[in-house]
Amino acid sequence: MGSTSASPVKVTDLLLNAIAKAAARDDTYIVDLAALQEKHTSTARELLGPDSRELVSFAAALLSDVADLRSTLHALHVAGASAAPFEDWIVGHGEL
Repeated sequence: MGSTSASPVKVTDLLLNAIAKAAARDDTYIVDLAALQEKHTSTARELLGPDSRELVSFAAALLSDVADLRSTLHALHVAGASAAPFEDWIVGHGEL
């Protein structure tokens, strides 16, 4: 979707910021992850309709993906470091 004046931050930027923050043991990586979830949820609501079954299905899949991302980012936070395979896996979620 890219950036707009209403939504200036791109998904990849949110993910890269979350990685950097988690690896630096900055707890605010959770804020970036929440922004990513909201960005996807609001876009899906616009495209699928606020009361559609498709939105419910999408939201369930999104919650699962966000939980996986949260777990991986938490591991980086605990380790205080990152590695290319983890970064690739996390950033790859921006392409889904």
